Amino acid sequence: MTFENNKYLVKTTILTYMAFVFSLPLLSGEFRSSVLFYLSFTLLLVTLLSHKILRERIFSQREFNTGIILLASFLVWFSLSNLWGSDPSNILSTLKHSLYLLGFVLLFRLSCLHGHKNIVLSLFFLATVILCVLIFIYVDKANIISGRLDRVLINQPSNVIDLGGYFSLSIICGFILIRDTGKKWIFLPIALLFLGLLFTQSRGPLFSLLLACAPLLTLLRRTHLSYLLMGALTIGVLALILFLSNYDNTLTARLASTYQQSFIRIGIWRDAWDLFLQKPWMGWGFDKELDFVNQIGERVHTTHSIYFGTLLKGGSLGMALMLSVVGYSLYMGWQHIKINQALEASMIVFSLIFYTSQGMFILGNPGESWFLFWFPIAVVLSLPVKGQPAPDRP
Repeated sequence: MTFENNKYLVKTTILTYMAFVFSLPLLSGEFRSSVLFYLSFTLLLVTLLSHKILRERIFSQREFNTGIILLASFLVWFSLSNLWGSDPSNILSTLKHSLYLLGFVLLFRLSCLHGHKNIVLSLFFLATVILCVLIFIYVDKANIISGRLDRVLINQPSNVIDLGGYFSLSIICGFILIRDTGKKWIFLPIALLFLGLLFTQSRGPLFSLLLACAPLLTLLRRTHLSYLLMGALTIGVLALILFLSNYDNTLTARLASTYQQSFIRIGIWRDAWDLFLQKPWMGWGFDKELDFVNQIGERVHTTHSIYFGTLLKGGSLGMALMLSVVGYSLYMGWQHIKINQALEASMIVFSLIFYTSQGMFILGNPGESWFLFWFPIAVVLSLPVKGQPAPDRP
């Protein structure tokens, strides 16, 4: 293949991937967005096979290669866990999804190598802002407080917790764009996203966002005063809106119920732990779910934590692989902090905290977990290559 053909192929691959990044939050894993990923994944395979120089560039960093090996080990183990589950024939489907997820990380790496990291982040940010605007337009205004923005649009995430997760992750992306571009008007859509997050009344995403951004307070002395003033003004305006709408009382009551709700989660985790102890080494297999009625009469199928889901499905060995991925992601986050990219580290911290009390597992077709779990991992694994300038502030 000629140089010009290779160049065209790489551009097409990246553009198709960008289209997928933009479409997934808006279409929520619908077939049309999935097709864009399948196309970009196919083009990536052709690119890697035909473009030796680019292949060497993608795998030129030891840190990135180590991360890919750990991810692959984790994904292969849980694909193999189908063999001791109730449906061994599902192994081919799970292996296919594992390849897709590795391709998703590689596609982000490819975009970064061509200087398009901020474009990818901008597309996700823009798509989430559009989603938020559409929800506020079409939501039943009379029930906006009690409805929690649930199922306003057909294609929005299936539950408000994931919707809040989208808003939270997009807020961090917005801060990265402000840092790298200096465009202060981005505070406006960030404020809208935060308002959307509050109206979902989702405690998990809100607490995860606050905890993930808390370490950034140590960097205030290195932050431009204008950014601090804009941030304070944004918070003040949001607080005024909540106060005038009397929504502050609803939100306070919702947050106050966290203590009571924690006992329900603990009961679910206790049941998952008891099942794990029955098969502690290799787990029950990939398709294992909970099936019991909790203390408030709800039938429970999910562990409400990917960590307990990991123990249940993959046992101690699977959990060891999960912890290797988590630990290495945090290590790579620290590497970003050292080059003034603390916000990238906040992305992975948010994801790891968010899934402490949410979800069951994160291996499947394109969907919410691809952005809420795998996208932050892709971001922290992709350190700038030599010659790319680092930000002058975190």
